[in-house]
Amino acid sequence: MNAERQDLDEILRTHGGAPDHLPGFEARLLAGLDEADREMGRAPGGWLRLPRRSRSLWNHHPVLATAAVVGVAAAVAAVVLIGVPGVSRLSGPEPVSAAQVLQKALHALSTGKTMQADATVKEEASVSLGGVPEYSVTHSRVFLRSDGSFRQTQTDKPRTSKPVQMRNRSDAADTAYDAASGVFREYSRSWDWDAEGYASRVEVTTGYPLGPPDRWANEQFDISATARALQADGAARLETASYDGRPAWVVSGSKRAGSDPGLTYDETYSITIDQHTCLPIRVQMLAGGILQLDYSLRNVRVDEPLPDTAFTFAPPKGAKVVRSDAGFRRLPLARVGSAAGYVTLLPAWLPEGYVQSWTAAAARSTTANQVTEGRDVVAVQYKRGFDALTVTTRTVADPQSAATVDPIEPDTHWADLVSRDVRLTAGAFAGVTARVVVASYTTIPHLYAVKDDVLLTVAGGATAEELIAIAESLRPYRPN
Repeated sequence: MNAERQDLDEILRTHGGAPDHLPGFEARLLAGLDEADREMGRAPGGWLRLPRRSRSLWNHHPVLATAAVVGVAAAVAAVVLIGVPGVSRLSGPEPVSAAQVLQKALHALSTGKTMQADATVKEEASVSLGGVPEYSVTHSRVFLRSDGSFRQTQTDKPRTSKPVQMRNRSDAADTAYDAASGVFREYSRSWDWDAEGYASRVEVTTGYPLGPPDRWANEQFDISATARALQADGAARLETASYDGRPAWVVSGSKRAGSDPGLTYDETYSITIDQHTCLPIRVQMLAGGILQLDYSLRNVRVDEPLPDTAFTFAPPKGAKVVRSDAGFRRLPLARVGSAAGYVTLLPAWLPEGYVQSWTAAAARSTTANQVTEGRDVVAVQYKRGFDALTVTTRTVADPQSAATVDPIEPDTHWADLVSRDVRLTAGAFAGVTARVVVASYTTIPHLYAVKDDVLLTVAGGATAEELIAIAESLRPYRPN
């Protein structure tokens, strides 16, 4: 064991925790963020706008694609969106501010127990020779429960108007995750070019990771996490509207993208929130006035009992079944540290309402973005309605790389540009610089830091200040 690791082990053995709200925390946070702004060449408190990321990434990651559609709502700024398709304006004064509406939506997501809805994803797929955009549209039925379980079943009928070889999506798809058992299932039926016919395939993964960075952020119910970036922008416009025959609010805005005057274009974003349930039910993004992404929910039903069988399914007859093990073992908290070989770190402070849900350990794991390999992984998840926070630690072979390359985002270059460095001053990771990412076009708010050869990540439904406070309150868990 090297001297640096001994130093961390000593901290883990002797550190006694941190107070709920650390003295001078807010002042240190603001000073650290302003220093990061100056180092990145912008005014303190500013916002860095960068060129749009390539959309090709989302086409290869269906789960991440849905999270990305939700994530674009995080970029809403100051200008109101006019003429949102399917949303009609209502006259009269605005009853509340945009900030109040966002807070209502976040509260609804943090207190929900179950939700079921019909979901539609519309995404620009190509542009014709005449410059007219063409779209792919997928419909599905969505179920989710506050323990983290989810199910998404495609409901489209096969499109017989095109030869099967030319269809750009699966003719059938079903994805289910049972949080209690840690089993993830994914079924697809699509055209197989090699076999020159249809092929059905079911992938069954046991020991599924609790959350990022070892798997992508969950789909619809991570709206609560990405909405924190919307709050971070600090300015948005509000309209009262009618959506699908129900009263709604639309929080929206736009920003100019690109640094070259000849190549700049306006990107416009909106998030529609149902006034009755206060749940976000639609997210849209337009670039240069052309719709790019549209994610919407209809027939939403909340807090109705769902059977356990809602989050599993048997392989259809004739489907090829592929089984794998992601390696995460659900264990009682007292056994997680011994399984990993080092003491477990737990936060002494959490945002109000979060309670511990699942704990797991894995001998080794590679982050979902395939960037960081780690061993002796410990993951502890906290839940608050549909909100989730996942705190992980792992040993890494290359601490320098792990400290500088984002372990969560698929586009690590973008993540590096929008990250902010803050020096942690308390807790087991005191004295190191943490990177905080709460920004537009990111999958989930998160923080990561490395001390000696241990990588810490904190990811989920929290603001930048809350992520830092969690990291600064980490202390060793000592079983009674």
